[in-house]
Amino acid sequence: MSKGAAYAVCALTALAILAADYIVVTSSWFLSPLAERELSGVFGDQLTFTSVEAGWFGGVRLQGVGFQVAGGRHHLFSADRVTVSAKRWTPLWVDQITLDEPRIRVSDRLLDDMAAESGGRPPLRKLVQPELLPRIVCRGGTFELFHSDVLKEGGWQAFRIEELALVPATGYLVYLGGRVRSSLWGEWKIQGEIDLDSGEHRLTLSTDSVVLGADVRKALAPDVQAQWDRYAPQGRAAAILHLEHDASRGDAGERFRLTLKPVDMRLTYVNFPYPCEKIAGEIEFRADGFTVKNLSARHGERTRIRFDGEADGYDAAAGYQFRVEMDRVPLDETLRGALSENARNIWKLFEPGGDVDARATVMRDRGRDTEARIPVDLTFRNASFRYERFPYAVSRVTGEMRIEDGDVEVKRLRGFHGRTEFLFSGRVDSIGEDPNIDGLEIRIRALDVEDPQLRAVLPQELRRVRDAFTPSGSIDLDLRVFRAPGQEPRFHAHARLKENRVLYKEVGLPVTVMEGDVEYDGRTVHVNHVRGRLEGDARVELRGTVDTSESGRTHLELDAHRVRIDDAFKRAMPLPLWEILSSLKFSAESAQFKLTLDMEPQGDIGVALELIVEKGRIDTDLRVEDIQGTLHLSGMIVDGKPRFSGGRFAARSARLMDYQIQYLTTDLSVLDSLVIFNNLHGGVYNGTLSGGFQIDTRTNDLRGEFRVDDLELEKFIQDTRFANREIRGKVRLTLDNLQGRANDPATLQGKGSLFITEGSLIDVPGIVVFLNPFKLGRKFTAAKALFEIRDRRFHISSFAFYGEEGSGSVYGEGYFGFDGRYRLKVGTETASTFGLNFFLTDLPIKIIDWLKPQHLKRYAGTLDEAFEEPLKE
Repeated sequence: MSKGAAYAVCALTALAILAADYIVVTSSWFLSPLAERELSGVFGDQLTFTSVEAGWFGGVRLQGVGFQVAGGRHHLFSADRVTVSAKRWTPLWVDQITLDEPRIRVSDRLLDDMAAESGGRPPLRKLVQPELLPRIVCRGGTFELFHSDVLKEGGWQAFRIEELALVPATGYLVYLGGRVRSSLWGEWKIQGEIDLDSGEHRLTLSTDSVVLGADVRKALAPDVQAQWDRYAPQGRAAAILHLEHDASRGDAGERFRLTLKPVDMRLTYVNFPYPCEKIAGEIEFRADGFTVKNLSARHGERTRIRFDGEADGYDAAAGYQFRVEMDRVPLDETLRGALSENARNIWKLFEPGGDVDARATVMRDRGRDTEARIPVDLTFRNASFRYERFPYAVSRVTGEMRIEDGDVEVKRLRGFHGRTEFLFSGRVDSIGEDPNIDGLEIRIRALDVEDPQLRAVLPQELRRVRDAFTPSGSIDLDLRVFRAPGQEPRFHAHARLKENRVLYKEVGLPVTVMEGDVEYDGRTVHVNHVRGRLEGDARVELRGTVDTSESGRTHLELDAHRVRIDDAFKRAMPLPLWEILSSLKFSAESAQFKLTLDMEPQGDIGVALELIVEKGRIDTDLRVEDIQGTLHLSGMIVDGKPRFSGGRFAARSARLMDYQIQYLTTDLSVLDSLVIFNNLHGGVYNGTLSGGFQIDTRTNDLRGEFRVDDLELEKFIQDTRFANREIRGKVRLTLDNLQGRANDPATLQGKGSLFITEGSLIDVPGIVVFLNPFKLGRKFTAAKALFEIRDRRFHISSFAFYGEEGSGSVYGEGYFGFDGRYRLKVGTETASTFGLNFFLTDLPIKIIDWLKPQHLKRYAGTLDEAFEEPLKE
C-alpha cells in the first residue's frame, strides 16, 4: 500500500475519533448541529454527509457520507451510514467504526495525488494514540478499483464486499481481512497488515478462481491487451497478489508480486502459435519482471509441455531467459504453422513427420537492439523426413539435433528406408536460406542400389554412372556433404561393396562383387580394386575412374582369371571385339583377361586388351584347338568402328586340324571390320610356318598367304593314325592368294605347291596303291605337287614322286577333297628319266601327256583305302 492509501485509512480513523471527541468535549449528546459544525470545521469540504445523529450512549451516526481527497478531485469513499461506537467516552475509547454499504473507489491517480499532498499533513501519532485505534468494519458495499496502466480508461472494476475489517494490533499496526466478489474477477480474499503511522504494509489478495477470457480482455488497457494478445489466455486460474511497502527503503521498498496459478487454462503464444491446454504451474509477476515456475501444459492427448524462466521487465527492451520442454510433439501442420518463416523454410526442406521431443532455451540480454537466441534441441522418436534436395524418404528416425537461428547441428540421427539404415551427423549453417555445409556426414548401411526411388533422386551425373554399371544388391555408403554459400553442394562418398552384381554397359560381364571400395569426390568416381567373381570359378578385379562432368573421361581396367570364353563372354565385349571373337569362332575353357577402356565424352573408346588363353579354340572348318598363348590388342573405337594397331598374338602351342603348331606369333591390326594378321611365324614339326592373312568379321571374307618350310614328316606322322608307318621327309608347302569366306569352305580358292625331299613316302595304305601301281617295290624319296583350291578340293594339276636312283618315278594329276577323298590318274617310269633338280624346279604342268598310254592307271579312295578304276580316254 502506498503512502496515499495509508493516509486515506488514517483519515477515516481520524474522522471517527474527532466526531466522538467533539461529543465528549461538549458533554452534550444531543447537540447534533454542533457536531455537524465541528466536523465541517475539521474536514472542510472533504467530508460530506446528509445528517449527524449524536448521543452519549448511542454513538455517532452519519447518514449519506462522502469523503473527497486531493482537493475534491477524487471521491475516496461514500457510505449510506457510518456508525461510530465506543467502549467508553471518558476518556474516549472508540471501539468500532461501521460502514454500511460503502462505495470505496481507489485508483492509481487518487493514490498519486494523495501521496503528493501528504507531506504537509501531521502524522497520525499527533492525532491519536495507538491504543485508541478502532476496529473498522464494512457491511456490504462495493470496492471499486481502477489503474490506468492496467485497465482501459473509465473501466472501473467493482467488487462486492462480502466482509472487510481493519483490526488494530500493536502500535499503529492493524490487520486487514475480508472477502470481495466480482462477476468478472471472481471472489478474492484480502488479508495483511498496515502500519497506519508509517504507511508500511504487507497485504495479500488471493482467489481460487478467476476466469480469463474475452470479457477480462475487454476491461484491460490497450497496452495490456497487446500483451494479452501475445498469449491469448483462456480458462480458470488461482491468483495471489502480494503488496508490500517498506518506508525505510524509499522506492526500493515498494514491492508488488502477483502469483498466477493456472487451474484449467489454455493459451497460444503469438510468436509460437501452438495451442497449449490444461496448463498448470505458477507464474509470478513483479514490478520489475516475472518468473515462470514449473509451468506444464498439454497439446492434444499426447504432447506434454514444460516451461520455466524469467524476464527482467515487460517493455520492448526487457531481457529474458526461458526453458521450454515439449515431449511427443507431432510433426504436423499445427506445429508447422506455429513456426517462424525461417523455420518453415527448414520444414519445407525436410517434410518431417512423426513425433519429436523439443528442448528450447529462449534468451535475450536487456536492450532494445539485442537479438533473441533460441537454441532448440530436438530428440526424434519414430519420425520421418524427406530432404527436398535429396527426396529419399527416411522413416523410423531417432536421435538428436540442435537448431539455432537457422543453423542446424545434427548430433546423431538414425533412420531407415525399408531395411536401409541412415546415420546423420554434422552441421549445416543457414539451412533455410543459403546453407553452408562443412562436412555433414551421412552413413548409409544396406542401401538398395536397385531402388527406383534412389535412381530418381540422384543427380544427373551420378544417375549416368549408375545406369552405366547397372548395379544390384545393397552397399554401405559413407557420404560427406560440403556446400559454400551461393554454390552447389559437393559430395565425397565412400561405398563398400559386397555381394553386389555389376553389369557395365560396355563390358556386359555380370560381376558378383565380393569386396571393394568406390569413392566419389564430387566430380570423379574412383573404383578401387573391386574384386568379384563371374559364373563358375572365374575371378575378376575392376578399378578405374569415371569423371562425371560433361567433358569427363572414363578409365576402367578389368582383370579376370579362369574365365570361360564362350558366346556369353563374347556378347559381353564391346561390339567390335564381339565381332572379332565371334567371326573367328574363338572360345576357351580358361583364360586370363585384362581389358582397359578409356571412354571419351563424345563416344570414342580407347581399348587395350590382353587375353592369356589356356585351351583356346577356333571352331571353323580349319579347326584350331588347344591354343595356349597371349593376345594383345590396342587402339580406338571411333563411331562404333575399331581402329586397332600394334596388336600381337603369341601362342606357345596350338593344334591346327589336330596338328601341332608351336611358338606362333603374329602382328595384329583391326580396321573397322577387317582383322589383319601380318608377319605370321611359328614352328611346325621342326619346320617353320610363315605368312599372313586377313578376315572381315562381318562378311567373313578371307585372304591370305602361307608357307611351311622343313616340316619333318616323321614328326608329323606321329600326330596321325599312321604313327607306326615308316614315312619320312622334309616338306615345303606354299599357299598363295588364298581367298573366300571363312565360314564357307566351298568358297575358298587359291594356288599352292608341295615339295618333299629326303623322304621315304610309300608306307601309307591309301596311297601305296597309286605310288606302286606295277608292284615294282620302289622307294620314293621326293615328291612335288602343284594345285589349286576350289570347290572344297585341292585340284592337282600335276604331281610326281621320285624314287631312288634308277628306281623310277610316278606322275599324275587329279584332286584331293577336303573330306579326304581323292581321284587320281597316274603313270610310271621304270627308271628316273629326270634328275631330282628337275623334280623340284621344272616339273611340267602336263607331264602326264608324256606317259605312254599303257602305263596310265586311275585310282580313287581315301588315305585308308584305295581302288583302281577303269581308265577311259
